[in-house]
Amino acid sequence: MAVVRFELEAMIHYAGPSPIQFSSADATLPTGCVLHPVVGCQSQGPPQVAKAKSKFILVRMLSEAGTGFSFNIRRRRLQEKLTMLKYDPFVKQRVLFREQKKIRSL
Repeated sequence: MAVVRFELEAMIHYAGPSPIQFSSADATLPTGCVLHPVVGCQSQGPPQVAKAKSKFILVRMLSEAGTGFSFNIRRRRLQEKLTMLKYDPFVKQRVLFREQKKIRSL
């Protein structure tokens, strides 16, 4: 309770344009916290960094027999487009499947 009361009193009595920076000797606020007169405690965390690209993508493989049968498979992002022989249940034999399109990143 004493900590909250101290923060409120600091916010009420402060009339300057910039936020109040407390010293490390003051144990009422967490480290790296700035007390702003209007907003209150603002944490100054590490800067945001961009996410790395995923290594794999999900692609749709479509039958070259023209049956419309397809399946999804995972492949590496930098690998060339896939072609493979696989069983097509509509024609009941192994046929060539080609990569039709990218579905999503994994």
